[in-house]
Amino acid sequence: MGALDGAPAGVLLRSEDIVVAVDRQAEGRGHEVVRLRRVEAADGSDRILVQALPTSGREVSALAVSGDGRWLATVEHAPPTLGVPTVYLRDLWQPEDAGSWWTSAPGCAGPVFDVTSTRMYLNCASHGRQPASLLELSLPQRKTLSLVGELPRTLVATGLEGDLYWVEEDGGQSYIVRRHASQVGYSTHTLYGRVRALWPQVDGSIVAQYGTPGAEPQLARLLASGLVRDEPRPRAVPASVVAEGPMHMTGEGFWLAASCSYRPCSLVQVGPDGSERSSLHIIGAPTAVTSVPRIHSPVGHVEDLATAPSSVLSSHSAAEVTVLGVHLRMALETAFSSLDRAGRHPYWISARGTRGRPGGVGVGWTSVGYCISFLSDERGLVAAIELKGCAAEYLSPQLAPLLRREELSEGALAVATHFLGPGVSVTVGGGEPSGTGPPIQRTRIHYQAPDRGYEFEAEIELMSRGRSTLLRSRWLGGHVRLRLQTPGRPQASALGVP
Repeated sequence: MGALDGAPAGVLLRSEDIVVAVDRQAEGRGHEVVRLRRVEAADGSDRILVQALPTSGREVSALAVSGDGRWLATVEHAPPTLGVPTVYLRDLWQPEDAGSWWTSAPGCAGPVFDVTSTRMYLNCASHGRQPASLLELSLPQRKTLSLVGELPRTLVATGLEGDLYWVEEDGGQSYIVRRHASQVGYSTHTLYGRVRALWPQVDGSIVAQYGTPGAEPQLARLLASGLVRDEPRPRAVPASVVAEGPMHMTGEGFWLAASCSYRPCSLVQVGPDGSERSSLHIIGAPTAVTSVPRIHSPVGHVEDLATAPSSVLSSHSAAEVTVLGVHLRMALETAFSSLDRAGRHPYWISARGTRGRPGGVGVGWTSVGYCISFLSDERGLVAAIELKGCAAEYLSPQLAPLLRREELSEGALAVATHFLGPGVSVTVGGGEPSGTGPPIQRTRIHYQAPDRGYEFEAEIELMSRGRSTLLRSRWLGGHVRLRLQTPGRPQASALGVP
């Protein structure tokens, strides 16, 4: 087949092509990697074009394809290595005799490409005192960088927004870690058992396949609000496929699953609604399946403060974020139902006035009020969201310092501007009172950015240690409040108690 229009010579793949690794040893042909492309014939019927792709000829257990169709990565096993996996990377834009191959060290697997097709990530086995880690390969320079942590990193995935996700194992628990823009990674979800696959979705959720040894694996959807929900298996996908594979889920929610329950083997494609779109017969036993991504650049999605990075408040307006799955202008009854199903134990906030409508929904009851208050307007919609200092436990580890008074005790204004970005109005007040009592320093910050819908207030009380540079000031108390409201317009009257 010739080159595609407008692409470099040698390109074999394009968006939505299906790539399958097939074991054809029964036919005496060994393992092959083939590309399946659906085209429309002149009579209106669909035709499947099949083309073999270059491999090293070993047993293929997994594969990945970059979105630009240039890079093909396969996890292959050779008898001399006693089954130890090795990743082979092939540049399809170059002839095979032009240095188009790159090989990882033995023990690496799980290749994935980022959404821009400029990096490939692998998970590599432990070596000496170094636990299982990740390997970053820059393309096309092929420079490597090892990403090592304190816990074993056993699986890696790339989000459609451009972030990196991996799995860290500690005993019987698996932590899903997110790294945004080369910042420090932080845990967003916890699963019990070993995670076998992560499939990030366009809406910001992640579908995970996990389970304990000897048990049937399960599917779960990791929501941006921090909630973990059971994901039902598509009816068109046999249970044996979920247990043994191979299968793949695209970012748009389409399933690709290979089944050999009946001969010949078949490749089933299932839509996001669970309906079967097509079924293709394959000669041989499929060992891995994937498709060329349709998305070639980062895709934005709604961020939730429960799992968002530290830069979310400076890069998104209040109308573009959610708090525990609730967003501004959501119906109050819907917000209560969503929080209740998520196990957040919401409470109705009593209303002011004589209409008798709830003033809002509260989460996290304390002696001084709710940690998070979703306040309603006269139409029964969420008009404002207020978070107090105790709400830090509901936020991601990256955002929690903004609401922790201890974090604000040293440089409160710097911490606030770091998280919230430039504000329209920022006032700082305080000082040491005169008298013979202990030197108490009070710092008050009032930050406003109505064009983005944020208002932040903080009052910090410190007992000064004098002029000694060896002793830090002692934190005494204070309060913190973050308010989200509709950007760029006056706030609708809220019925709830602030």
